[in-house]
Amino acid sequence: MSTITPEQLEAKINSRVDSLITAALKKSGLTREQLPQSAVNDAQRTATAQVEREVAEQENPYFREAQELREKNRLLEMQLSASRDSRPASPQGPGTNVNLTIDRAVAKVGLVNWRVMTDAQRLACVGVNPNEVDAATKTEICALFGSQSDSARAADLMKVDRAKYQRLKLIGRVLNMI
Repeated sequence: MSTITPEQLEAKINSRVDSLITAALKKSGLTREQLPQSAVNDAQRTATAQVEREVAEQENPYFREAQELREKNRLLEMQLSASRDSRPASPQGPGTNVNLTIDRAVAKVGLVNWRVMTDAQRLACVGVNPNEVDAATKTEICALFGSQSDSARAADLMKVDRAKYQRLKLIGRVLNMI
């Protein structure tokens, strides 16, 4: 925190008065000599009030903290915006929707053939390697999506690893576990 000296305060006020008078002169089309003394006095009072308010704000620790938080928030917003801009297309496209993937597979092989396929054949049809689906995977699917599932864990998985979440959901639907 730095305190402002009376000389610095006076210089700030004079600078502000000059800028207010210059703006008024440009707006009115008058010259400095034509400007009434009351306008100069008004500019002096306004500038003094503005500068004193700014100095009081800068000396207030809460105001400085609020300014720092605003700046931090602005930087975070810029970071978030850059992160959003650098992402590829939305993962919520037709290729990632579990229902559409299964529907496409059924349409591709036919409903009758889909129903007579083994689980391994169905998994292969939707693009999942059947050898990767073991008992641990099935247990995880039951824990995430089954009747006694932990929805908070499923939501966390979706936030952390959306691809894994969608893959497990697809496997669960194909195997009629969900």
